[in-house]
Amino acid sequence: MADLSGPRPEDRADFAAVPHAPAGKPVPRRPGAAGPAAALLVLTPAVAASSAVLLLVLGYLLRGAGLTGTLSGSLMSAGWVLALVAVLGAAVALGVRRRTAAAPRPPALPPGPD
Repeated sequence: MADLSGPRPEDRADFAAVPHAPAGKPVPRRPGAAGPAAALLVLTPAVAASSAVLLLVLGYLLRGAGLTGTLSGSLMSAGWVLALVAVLGAAVALGVRRRTAAAPRPPALPPGPD
């Protein structure tokens, strides 16, 4: 049976050419790496916009059906607030994306041994 515990002899040169962190030390994160804040920036506009559409459609359908009560007005108010949250969240996300795109890039890695 083949030994699967390490790289094959023909792959050792390729493996050695890739920079690795020393054992036991954490790998440094690159600038702008994704994290919880990035996930929040991406998900907030999408979730808020889809929720706003759903609430607005339901609110206007209830109002059009002539149902009395405050449910239709509450749904429409919540829908418009979520639409505002979606627009503001998208504006913040685009601003962060623009700032990230304009940031200086780290220097490239030196070429590996041939």
